[in-house]
Amino acid sequence: MSSYNPTTRKEAEARTYGRPGFAYKPAQCAESVSGADIWSGSHQCNRKAVAGPEKLYCGQHDPAAKKAKADAREAADNARWLARDAQAELTTDRRKAFDTLVEVAHWFSGDRLHFLPKYLADEIADNRSVQRELAKSRA
Repeated sequence: MSSYNPTTRKEAEARTYGRPGFAYKPAQCAESVSGADIWSGSHQCNRKAVAGPEKLYCGQHDPAAKKAKADAREAADNARWLARDAQAELTTDRRKAFDTLVEVAHWFSGDRLHFLPKYLADEIADNRSVQRELAKSRA
């Protein structure tokens, strides 16, 4: 893929492809593509020119199609990153809630556990992770 994309037939005709400087072929796509192996260099795309400005490009190399594909990929990446950030935020919130529960359990451990609401006392008594954290802090 080159950084230079002709937008008019005149620009395309002035362009050459590859090291020997092959001339532009009007029936083919105006995009410069790399060869099959490392030694073949670049050449003009072999597909029929059917899209883009002045029908200079094939469907794959059409600048509008490439931009739409890149925009869709960027939107998908952004959605994925937002979901990942939301998951990290949720994990952080869960960790904070767990730490708070451990603090409450530490404070109300032993004979003061009956001062807590029943659902919270049951959560502390049933939660093995909280019990592990309490055991660590006592040791």
